[in-house]
Amino acid sequence: MTGYKGCIQHASGKCIHPYGGDNSPEDGTPIVLHSDCCLTRIHFVLEGNGIIKHKISEKCLQPES
Repeated sequence: MTGYKGCIQHASGKCIHPYGGDNSPEDGTPIVLHSDCCLTRIHFVLEGNGIIKHKISEKCLQPES
């Protein structure tokens, strides 16, 4: 599914959002589950190298260390 663009929806029906819903989140912004789903501002892209990026800001999802 490389190149897939869209929302990331949890089994609960909620979607991943940058905390605060900002279109351009700062580095280190946590992600949260929210009931608003598949809005363009929360679309992500799955790249060929497996990296998941927020489409608008181009910030990568990273696990908390």
